[in-house]
Amino acid sequence: MRRLILATITIGLIVGSSVAWLQSTRYQSVTARQANLATSDLQGVLLPMPRVLTDFALSDQNNAPFTKEQLLGRWTLLFFGYTYCPDICPTTLLTLKEAEHELISNRGIRPQIALISVDPLRDDPATLGRYVKHFGDTYLGIHGRDEQLQLLTRQVGAMYERDTPDADGNYQVAHSSSVFVINPEGGLHAVFSAPHRSRFIAEKMTAMVSHYGAR
Repeated sequence: MRRLILATITIGLIVGSSVAWLQSTRYQSVTARQANLATSDLQGVLLPMPRVLTDFALSDQNNAPFTKEQLLGRWTLLFFGYTYCPDICPTTLLTLKEAEHELISNRGIRPQIALISVDPLRDDPATLGRYVKHFGDTYLGIHGRDEQLQLLTRQVGAMYERDTPDADGNYQVAHSSSVFVINPEGGLHAVFSAPHRSRFIAEKMTAMVSHYGAR
């Protein structure tokens, strides 16, 4: 009886060790694959490993919820800015529009594109809606209070800081100029740093989608 118990325990340990080894090997394989990609055609763009995002609660220009759930099942490009931005915001959104056209027309990839406002005091839903419509009918204008925004900005590494208003109440907002790429599992997958070029974004997105689908 004692031998039977010892044999059962031994078998259990062997099976458990085998499962753990297989899981570890799979994780290491994914990690190695991602690292290899980061040093190849996606160097300087792809994260060594996707960063899992926890949930957050924002709203779009129609006051519909924009949470982690809205990131699942598709590729998403996030840009943090505001409608009163004098230069980098409209320039970046135009570049993304050109990249989107390239991706849809020639590569069959349709990413979700969202401007996340870092100016909740002035960027109400109606203002955001009118603004993003200039760049694309499907563009999302996302808004929320500072404490809600920071649940997302801190996770992706975006920053913003509002200037002190002048005598007329006008102010600018210093903010990150990067475009953050979210994969269909809702993880931060890559970061495009400024200056942005539409062809570069289209080419790198195509490579990312191809490698991601081949996992």
